[in-house]
Amino acid sequence: MTFKAHIYAPLPDTAKPVSGPWSFLQVPFLMVLSVLVIGAIGAVIGVVIMMLLNPDMAESFRDGNKPDDEALGQMMNYLMPGYVIAGFGSMIGLAFLKTGAFEKRSLATIGLNKFLYGGGFWGWLISGMVFAALVTASSQYIGGLVGGVEASDHTADWTALQNNGVYLGFGILFLLLMLQAPAEEIFFRGWLMSALSARHGVFWGVAVTSFLFMAPHFFNTMGASAGISLYNLLGVGALGLLLAAISLNKGSVIPAAGFHTGYNFIIFSIGFVQTIVTTGETNFGLMLTQMFDTSAMPEVTMDGQYWADLGARLAITLLPAVYLFRRKPAA
Repeated sequence: MTFKAHIYAPLPDTAKPVSGPWSFLQVPFLMVLSVLVIGAIGAVIGVVIMMLLNPDMAESFRDGNKPDDEALGQMMNYLMPGYVIAGFGSMIGLAFLKTGAFEKRSLATIGLNKFLYGGGFWGWLISGMVFAALVTASSQYIGGLVGGVEASDHTADWTALQNNGVYLGFGILFLLLMLQAPAEEIFFRGWLMSALSARHGVFWGVAVTSFLFMAPHFFNTMGASAGISLYNLLGVGALGLLLAAISLNKGSVIPAAGFHTGYNFIIFSIGFVQTIVTTGETNFGLMLTQMFDTSAMPEVTMDGQYWADLGARLAITLLPAVYLFRRKPAA
């Protein structure tokens, strides 16, 4: 088979990378398989851990007692890590299986030419943290210049951050993101983008991969206002293009994996802090639940301030992406 492009290591002539039309079927199938089916197995493992570490709680559930908020939060502390580890760990496993067993090519062809958590990963992780803080602060500042700063309906209690459970929550979050973000990079910018680029060229490889990366994130804000959903989708789409540009320019998914991890940690941490100081909730499981509770998300007016904020976020994200796309890739 003749290939149009090798964005990482060259593919052997016997390789059978997935084509564009098939990717629209295989990607949703593999994601459902990993996040829902195998992730559910992780949740079952979490239940078993709860039964071993907290038998009183497990017995209470077996007796049919409805859990209060505190018990629900403790239960989520057991279930969520198991779900994330099994779901995203299986995403990596499925990408490896597709690459080796079905497409007959090596891990180097999907951008894994070194140890994932090697030295280069950590520098890019710090870069992702700095970039996330920069883009968030800058976009909100520019939006504030256009529409002014409105008073919040919530009273912030900053003393809630002194709770020891908060620091434990941030630690758990970081460890989970150390798997979640690299899993997405290996799956999308690694396996999928390299396959589509080989079949259809780099342009279509980047375009289709970025769309398929953006689409599942719709479910994060499904049920929220149109303004929140649009902001989320376009922000994720722009980030996907930046991550693709980093992978292409560096010839590896490892820098993008580190960058994505650091970026997500800051974005999630901001959401955690907002949840803690406005609700006083310090339980990790309940904080995650409240962060993704679309029914509690406020209505967003798509006014001048909104568009200025969104436009700044997209511009700050896409400008370095364009620069990296145009820059000569690393040797």
